[in-house]
Amino acid sequence: MGVPGTAAFAAPAIFYIGQSHVQNGDTAKGMDAWAKMAADKEYSKHALAAAAINQLAEEMARKGDIARAVGYYEQVAGLYKDLDLTAN
Repeated sequence: MGVPGTAAFAAPAIFYIGQSHVQNGDTAKGMDAWAKMAADKEYSKHALAAAAINQLAEEMARKGDIARAVGYYEQVAGLYKDLDLTAN
């Protein structure tokens, strides 16, 4: 999707574009932006991606598309599978 090496800058831009659309009442455009973020190998690893992908999952569940919602929830869980939750 993006230019290699630019994910640190582009991923936040995509996140905030999606958030702006949602806050302005255009949820569909917001979800489109976040779906692009979720689908990109590099952008989906950015710290903001988990929030975007989780919102996608919630929107899919709200619409009754449970299979897609579960897929997004699993993607978010996969982002944190190696996180040491006991670390302080």
